[in-house]
Amino acid sequence: PRQAEIDQMMQIFARLDANGDGKISKEELTENFKAAGKEDLVDGIFASDDKDGDGFISLEESMAAQQQEEDPRQAEIDQLKQVFAQLDVNGDGKVSKEELYENFKAAGKEDLVDGIFASDDKDGDGFITLEETMASKQQQAAQKAQYESMMQIFAQTDTNQDGKISKEELGTALKAVGQEMTDEFWDESDLDKDGFVSVEEFVGDLAPNAGKAKDSLKDEL
Repeated sequence: PRQAEIDQMMQIFARLDANGDGKISKEELTENFKAAGKEDLVDGIFASDDKDGDGFISLEESMAAQQQEEDPRQAEIDQLKQVFAQLDVNGDGKVSKEELYENFKAAGKEDLVDGIFASDDKDGDGFITLEETMASKQQQAAQKAQYESMMQIFAQTDTNQDGKISKEELGTALKAVGQEMTDEFWDESDLDKDGFVSVEEFVGDLAPNAGKAKDSLKDEL
């Protein structure tokens, strides 16, 4: 971790270590988390962070746990660099369409090459750099997280769990967060006019008002 992150971790640790004995007991953590209504997380934190099983979390254990959380991300970056190096056959720091085609041809996936270049070759110079590859992966991760968030909201709004949202269900959910659903809003959300908002309509790019419903609900659900 960077020094600023270490300093922040030490400040948080000191705040949690109420009696200042250099370690956090389960009671101290419970009292702190109870104020935020998150005391149910305490057992899980101790199970993962109390490495020596002595019933306390030391600063060293806390920092080691934080580092462990960061390592998987670094491992993903290292793996991405290794894959990029394999694709960059001539070692010029960029992957040409020909290089990608040859690599993918061996796996019978050469039909994916044009699509990958369309999405990853941001500057349109006919090559994909490591930076472009990493930016694309970050974008994909963000899109996946957004999709999962929307799917969670969809599931919570679909109270009878029939895989679609009725006008009544959406109206109830919006009312709970102080919003009103008008007939116009519903008409623009139910794109195929079947009387329900489907998963595709809720999360799809062609359902802007369903997206608005998601935005209205996401902070409350």
